Amino acid sequence: MNKKSTNRKSTIWTRNFICVFIIFAMLQFSHTAVNTLVSTYAVHLGAGPVIMGMLTGMLFAVALVMRPFIGPITSKFNHRLLMILASILGVIAYIGYALFHEINVFVAFRILAGFQYAIIGTLGMTLAADSVPEEKLASGISMYAIGGAILAVFGPSLGILCRDLGTSLRGVDFGYTLVFLVGMAAMVISAIASFCIDNNALSEGPKMDLGKWYKNIVDVNALPAAALGALSVIGYSLINSYMVPFTVERNLAGASTFFMLMGISMFAVKPISGKMIDKYGLFKLIVVTMAIYIVSFIFIGTAHSTWATFTGAVCAALGYGSALPAFQTMAIQAVYPQKRAVASNTMYLGLDVGNFCGPLIGGVVYGFSNYGTVMLAALVPVSLALVFFFIIWPTFARRRDKVAAEVAQYKH
Repeated sequence: MNKKSTNRKSTIWTRNFICVFIIFAMLQFSHTAVNTLVSTYAVHLGAGPVIMGMLTGMLFAVALVMRPFIGPITSKFNHRLLMILASILGVIAYIGYALFHEINVFVAFRILAGFQYAIIGTLGMTLAADSVPEEKLASGISMYAIGGAILAVFGPSLGILCRDLGTSLRGVDFGYTLVFLVGMAAMVISAIASFCIDNNALSEGPKMDLGKWYKNIVDVNALPAAALGALSVIGYSLINSYMVPFTVERNLAGASTFFMLMGISMFAVKPISGKMIDKYGLFKLIVVTMAIYIVSFIFIGTAHSTWATFTGAVCAALGYGSALPAFQTMAIQAVYPQKRAVASNTMYLGLDVGNFCGPLIGGVVYGFSNYGTVMLAALVPVSLALVFFFIIWPTFARRRDKVAAEVAQYKH
């Protein structure tokens, strides 16, 4: 038996898991606090609708371009040092946001933040999976993802509050500067946590040749889960990017309350979704939560009252907050432990595509219509995700069982 496996604790809350949990939560908090306001910030700097959408999705476009390099790098190099480097890049990017208020300079630091986002996304999920017992893999990935998701929906609320506070004190420019400084503080916390990572945590499982570098960009077995993530995150990115101007267009109050309510709802749904997986399985959880997620966009897109948007916020939190961790678990379960970095990279490749396409599509749709139509447009990719899930499930289930059986045989 592998000696390291006997030393594993039965809890998911190991030292490394706590570190990557904090790092990912701070990443999600900082980038959503900023990303929610990029559309209005771009307009403040003089950008048109298409440029507005491009700037909003640029971070994810850069991360997408980086994926062919991130997969091989994370498979070959020291994870702790890479995480430290990524966190420091984040600190530098947010300092740049705060100091320079010009579109060209903003683009440059947005590219730097994209590098950071790509590295942490892949490494974080890999280390989270490696830091929990195999029998608690689904719970660990779910907790890791939900922690980031909760902070991601609290980020916009605090970002809006900071912008409004700064604007009331010293004008609009200072309002956005205050938001960027809060993001920088989160990245400093992330950097501290990255220094605390234990270098000795290694993947377990049958020994295997990882092959040439180009074979560690994408794992075909994780592609279906990545596609599901891409389609689902398009909808969430539209909420995150355009909810603030949507409420202004509809003359609705409570944009910050909307995001706060999403955060509270995601926090509340965690124990419920965990029990649903234990009792009904991953398949039923995804079907139910994706259906709820679809309903959320009907409430939001047709809303002409604050209560309707708040109902949509709860439904979106219940749906997206439970479905995305389930898709991430699918990506990890479809591969052998040594390929988790590649599976994580593949999953985030899908999320990058969705996060980039969502705001860009939203900007284009808004150019022809309004923000209500932008929200309703999310129904298309999210509904497609549910249909695709039904198609790929049988193949995934066979692959998952095969991997689990071979890993169990190796350990014994």
